[in-house]
Amino acid sequence: SERLADGQWQGLIAYGLSNTLNIEGESADAPDYLLIDGETAVLDMQFLRGWGDKWALGIHLPFIQHRGGQLDGFTKNYHDELGLPDGSRPGAPGDRMAFIVRHRGEELLNLSEPRSGMGDLGLLLIYQWSDKEGSRQSLHAKLKLPTGDAADLTGSGGVDYANWLAFEQRLAMNWTMSGYLGFVLLGKGDILPTLQKQSAFFGGAGLEWSYSSRLVLRLQADMHSGLYKETDFRFLNEALILNMGGAVALTDQLALDVAVGE
Repeated sequence: SERLADGQWQGLIAYGLSNTLNIEGESADAPDYLLIDGETAVLDMQFLRGWGDKWALGIHLPFIQHRGGQLDGFTKNYHDELGLPDGSRPGAPGDRMAFIVRHRGEELLNLSEPRSGMGDLGLLLIYQWSDKEGSRQSLHAKLKLPTGDAADLTGSGGVDYANWLAFEQRLAMNWTMSGYLGFVLLGKGDILPTLQKQSAFFGGAGLEWSYSSRLVLRLQADMHSGLYKETDFRFLNEALILNMGGAVALTDQLALDVAVGE
């Protein structure tokens, strides 16, 4: 994003909806069993203020809701149209919410009722050391405080710290490449505490094409290493997400960004 002038404010409101069904384990009563079936909606609010010539300070606060899979039908049709695998979806009940993790006979998570609430508060510090025509580089730091509720899966229960580098580079008149790479130090949390790792890496890269001054199309890949110690559960290991979408500038100061991730 463009560098903020001293005292200038910038706001970002994002709504994300994740529909998930993962079943691992021989049976529902097996000592090692994972069932993640439901939908998570996240309303992200982020506000930044320019400080000095190259710095910005900000806060990030999400509102999180876990519920049954209201988009189960859309997700199945989306997979069918694109020829994507359905995994465990065929025959699974619709609009179900069940988050269950059992490891070596110990039940680490069991949540089957909708929950919602404010998530963990994040404090942001950004240093944008280069902002030239067609090229930007910045360093980001974030301190996440456990203001959410781990019992409702709206917070982790621990204090986390993250650092990452981000860049944008114009390749041609209408093409721009972007990326980021960083790490997070995880404080002792309350979600699957016996399996949680102390650190993880994350990153991503994207390519965008400017159709016009008002319309941009994007393709982006995001990844992170596993947040939990190695188990037989693939769902708890590293992840790679492919996002396809675009942005429409509604005014000079307001844009709508829409994407679908797989």
